[in-house]
Amino acid sequence: MRIVNTIAIQEQPKPDVTDPEFMQNMVNNIFYKGVIGGIVMFLRHFWPLALLVIIIYIYKIFFATKIKGRRGEKRTRKSINKLTKTKKGILQDETITMNNIMIPDSEGGSTQIDHIILTVHGIFIIETKNLSGWIFGKTSDEFWTIKHYHTSSKMQNPFRQNYKHVMCLAELLQLDPKFFINVVVLSGDCEVKTMDQMPFELATTESELEEIINSREKFLFSQDELTKFHDEIMKHTIPDTAENRKKHIEHLEYIHK
Repeated sequence: MRIVNTIAIQEQPKPDVTDPEFMQNMVNNIFYKGVIGGIVMFLRHFWPLALLVIIIYIYKIFFATKIKGRRGEKRTRKSINKLTKTKKGILQDETITMNNIMIPDSEGGSTQIDHIILTVHGIFIIETKNLSGWIFGKTSDEFWTIKHYHTSSKMQNPFRQNYKHVMCLAELLQLDPKFFINVVVLSGDCEVKTMDQMPFELATTESELEEIINSREKFLFSQDELTKFHDEIMKHTIPDTAENRKKHIEHLEYIHK
């Protein structure tokens, strides 16, 4: 007589699609197997493209802004050189221009000035910003708003930023701040939407910069004094080295944190 062993097969319960926990587990399973798996497969077959995207992103975050700013400063420098060569208005008198000057500040660090124009009618301290989009703000605002397509961001009021440059240079030359003109130049594809609330010393074109400079007619300094100012600034200028630029950035991060 043969004995047959039988195993009872228990019927699995049907899933309850109305159970929230079951549905969540199913979605998570599909996500991790589908989306994550797809990403892994993409990276496995197209890793050079993925690496290129990462490099572009890092470049945009860490380097593009600096390069853009340098382009704006270079454009303003060309405008200043052109204006001083044409010898129009007060620029008929002798002027001394200085660019990208880093000097000590009163906090044990340094401050970097984009452009300085020494004239017998006053000392112009120029801050350049290379921007894109619509600009909203006014003189008294701590921050200005930049709108570009559907994005919006904040930037420090450049007049406030440049005010520190004025005060540092006034202290260095032992002059009253009233002898300095705080000027901001906006270059790039930007448009100021609140121009009526901005000071006269804001320029978006070369002709506006020329108008600002030529608005000062009173004689304040002699040519010998300008030479003395130039020599004093150069005496205290911090050399433009990688180490000094790093220290300057670290100082900015410290005072703004």
